[in-house]
Amino acid sequence: MFRLIRTVSHYAATLLVITMAFFPASVLGQSDAEQAFEASGLESLFAKAPETAFEIARQLGADDNVTSAWDASVRAHLSPDILTTALRLEFADRLDPASADAVVKFRKSDLGRAITAAEADVNLSFDEASIEDTEALTEDRLELYTKLSNLTAARDGGGQFMGLVEALLAPLLPKADLDAAMTELASMVEGTSSLEANSDRVRLTFREFSDAELRAYIAHLESSDGQAFLDAKSISEDCVFRNAVAALATDFASRIGGK
Repeated sequence: MFRLIRTVSHYAATLLVITMAFFPASVLGQSDAEQAFEASGLESLFAKAPETAFEIARQLGADDNVTSAWDASVRAHLSPDILTTALRLEFADRLDPASADAVVKFRKSDLGRAITAAEADVNLSFDEASIEDTEALTEDRLELYTKLSNLTAARDGGGQFMGLVEALLAPLLPKADLDAAMTELASMVEGTSSLEANSDRVRLTFREFSDAELRAYIAHLESSDGQAFLDAKSISEDCVFRNAVAALATDFASRIGGK
C-alpha cells in the first residue's frame, strides 16, 4: 500500500503542465483562451492518466478479471484525447481574454518556450537520478525552487488519486469495508507531501535555468494574469477529471456486475 501511495506525488506532478516544446503562432478562429491552452502545453495534461489508473489496479493486487474490466473502463473514459477535448472547453470558459493574452505572450517568448520544453521533457521522462541535491544548492536557489513548487503543485492531486481508488474498490467491497479502506488511505495520503514531491520535479525541470530566469517565471505566475491561468487550469482539470472518474466508476461496476 505504501508503494501505491508514492504514486500520488508522481501522478499529481504528471497532472501538472506536460508537453509541447514548440507551438504555432495564433491560429485563425481560436479564442485567446484556446491559444493560451496550446501555448502552455495543456494539450497533453492528461497524457499519463491511463497509465496511472492501470498501475493502481496492479498495485492493489486485482485479479485478472477485475484488471481486465478496469483497464477497459479506463481506456473508455480516461483516454487522453477525450479528457483533453473536455479540458479545452472547460478552460476556455474560465480564462478571461486579457489574462489569456498575457499568458500567450509569455509562453511565446524565448524563456516561455524554453520553460514549456523543459516541463515537457521532465514530465514525459522523470529521471530521479538527475534531481539536484538540495545540500548542493544555495539558499537563494532553494527559495526560488520552493516558490515555484508552491505555485505549480497540483491543488488536489490526492483527491483525484483517491477518486480512482474508490472507483476501483466500490464494486468489490461491502460498504463498511470500503469506508474503512478509504479512511485508512486518506490518512496515508494526508501524510504525504505533494509539495515535497513537486519540489523534486521543480529541481529537475529548472536545473539549467538561471536564477534571473526563474525569478521572471515566478513573477509571471504570481501576477494577476498568471494566477488567473493557474486557477482556470486547476479548476478545469479537477472538474474534467472528476466527471471522467464518475463515468469510469459506473462503467466499471456494470462490467463486473457490482458487489
